[in-house]
Amino acid sequence: MIRTSGVLKDRVTASRLRETSGPTVLAVGALANGEFLKRLGATVVSGSPAAGGGDTPTTHVGDATLTAPAGTSRHVGDTSGGNLVLTLPAAAAADPTADLQFLKAAAANTLKVRPNGAETINGQAGDLTLSDLGDSARLWPTTGGWLIVNPSYIYA
Repeated sequence: MIRTSGVLKDRVTASRLRETSGPTVLAVGALANGEFLKRLGATVVSGSPAAGGGDTPTTHVGDATLTAPAGTSRHVGDTSGGNLVLTLPAAAAADPTADLQFLKAAAANTLKVRPNGAETINGQAGDLTLSDLGDSARLWPTTGGWLIVNPSYIYA
């Protein structure tokens, strides 16, 4: 059953999809498992997540400088062996749709997310510190740095 406006319905009727800016034709089998569609300007293209992107998070056990993502890039900080610093790529080099996600996966130590050079995170200079197990942050590129969306963090 599906609830719409407080009423349970046993089916939903969908109207036809409409073309809005020219045809996008995908042959049957055009995408393999693990691939995705994204919009690149007026074109819809397929691709595969790069290391650390898509549904496969990259687990870091040592300090790292991240590369500019072209989409979602998920990073898990395993701080069980010590403090960890992940340095962000330059926001200007990142795709405007970039979505960097961070998760601290151990109770001990800290995971610091460091801006690139003179850039900022939410307009603040300095590191973004994830200190508790399960702390997380999601960042999007913006002019001069990164913007936090859905945070659970502490500034250092």
